[in-house]
Amino acid sequence: MAQIWQITLPNNSETGVISEIVYDTRRIAEASDVKESIFVALRSVRNGHEFIRAAYSAGIRFFLIEDAEYSAFKDLEEACFFRVENPLSALQMWAAVHRKKHFMPVIGITGSNGKTVVKEWLYELLKNDFNVYKSPRSFNSQLGVALSILGIEREHQLVIIEAGISRAGDMDALQAMVQPNLCVFTHLGDAHDEGFASQAEKAQEKFKLVKGADVAVFPKDQEILNEAISAWRKMQPLTKFVSWGKSDRSSYIIESTEKMPFGTRIHFRYRSMEHVLDLPFRDEASISNALTCFTVLTALERWDEAHISAFLKLHPIENRLSIEKGQRQNIIVNDSYSHDIESLRVALRVLEEQSAGKSRAVVLSPMVHAQSVEPLQDLLLSSGVQRVIWVGISQISPKKGLQEEVFENTDALLRSQLLGEISQTALLIKGARLHGLERVVNALKQQLHHTVMEINLDAVRYNYQYFRKHIKTDVKAMVMVKA
Repeated sequence: MAQIWQITLPNNSETGVISEIVYDTRRIAEASDVKESIFVALRSVRNGHEFIRAAYSAGIRFFLIEDAEYSAFKDLEEACFFRVENPLSALQMWAAVHRKKHFMPVIGITGSNGKTVVKEWLYELLKNDFNVYKSPRSFNSQLGVALSILGIEREHQLVIIEAGISRAGDMDALQAMVQPNLCVFTHLGDAHDEGFASQAEKAQEKFKLVKGADVAVFPKDQEILNEAISAWRKMQPLTKFVSWGKSDRSSYIIESTEKMPFGTRIHFRYRSMEHVLDLPFRDEASISNALTCFTVLTALERWDEAHISAFLKLHPIENRLSIEKGQRQNIIVNDSYSHDIESLRVALRVLEEQSAGKSRAVVLSPMVHAQSVEPLQDLLLSSGVQRVIWVGISQISPKKGLQEEVFENTDALLRSQLLGEISQTALLIKGARLHGLERVVNALKQQLHHTVMEINLDAVRYNYQYFRKHIKTDVKAMVMVKA
C-alpha cells in the first residue's frame, strides 16, 4: 500500500508516514514496515483495545483508539494515539478523504448477488485498457470498503469497488467512501432480508450508492429496482440510467437466448438494431452477470469487436481459494480467483497458516501493468517464502534469499521435471487466467474421489455476530459444533 497519510509526531521534531492499516495483531508480521503501520482498535467479536499492548510490543507506534480507552495506555511513551469516538467511523472518514484525493473514474458495485463476479469479470474485460484497481476478494463490508479505498494509488486509472449492506442505514457510510462515477446494480435477492422492513426498503438503501453518480447500470426486469430508480431519477435528472432486460423499456432489450455448443447466444435489440452477444455460460446467474458487464462496457464506450470477443474468454469465478492435499505430502493453496497485490497478500497469509513447519513455495505470474517483479519478490521474502517459480516471464533479476526458477509459459513448466521434485512443501498457485495455472494444480494434487462437506465460514461468522449483537455485552456466549 502506498503512503496514505503523513503526520507530524507529537514532539513536532519529525514527520511520520502511515502506509499500512493493521486491525489484527496476528497479521503484524506481514506488514512491510511496522514503523509505518497504524493499529486500528475495532470493536467486533473482540475488543481491539485488548490487543494494543501486543501491537506496541510488536513495534507499532501509531494507534487509532476510542478516546474513552486512552487512560489505560498513557504509559506507552513512544506511542502516538489518534483518539476518536469510534475508530471504524474514523477509518471510514479517512478513506473518504483519500478517495477525494484521486480523480480517476470509480465504478461502485452493489446488489444481493453477483457483486464479486461482476467486479472480477469487469477487471478481465478492461485490464488491457486501464491500470485497474479493484477491491480485494469480497471486501465489501463497512471495514472492507474502507480498506479497499485506502489501497487506491495515483498510478491507477480505473477503480472497481464492491459495496455490500446488511441493514438499513449501512449504505450512507459506504457511498461517502466510494463516491462512484458509475454505479452498478447486479440483482436484488433475499440475502440480508432480516435487516430491512421490506424488499422495497432494501432496494432504496442499495440505491443510495448512486448519489452523485454520472451513470447507473441495472437490470430492468426487477420491478422493485425500477421503483427505487424512479425516485432517484427525480432527484438526479442528469444521471444517465442504462438497463438491460426483456422489458421493451430496457436500453438493451433481450429478444431471445439460444443454447449453443460453446454456451449461450444472446439476441438483443438496441435502438431498433438487432445484435448478438456470445457467452461461454449456460446458467442464468452467469448470463445475468455477463449482461451487466456488457452494459457497463457500453457505458464506457467499449462496444467493439475486441471487447465483445473477450466475453468468450471469461471463466466461472470461484468465490474463495481452495486448499488441497498434494502428492508427496505437499499442501496446495489454489487461488486462481484473482490476481492483484492485495489478493496475493491474503493468499500468502493462508499459505503461512497451512505451512505447519513445511517450506513455502509459490508458483506465480507477474502482475498486469507491473513494471518489475521486485515488489513481488520483496513481499514474498517478507512472507517467509523460500522458493518462487515464475510463469510467463523470460528473465528476472534474482533476489537474495529466494530460490527462483523462470518459465516462459505453463507448458514449459509442465514439460520440466521440476513439479515432480517438490515434496513436503506448502505451495501457493496464483496467476493471471491466461496462463492456465489450474493445470499445475491438477499435476500436483492427489487424485482422490471422496465426499466433501463445505462450510461457509463467512456465513457462520455472520450468524454468530447477528445473535451476539442481541445479547448484553456482559453475557458470554458458548458455541457448540456438532458432527
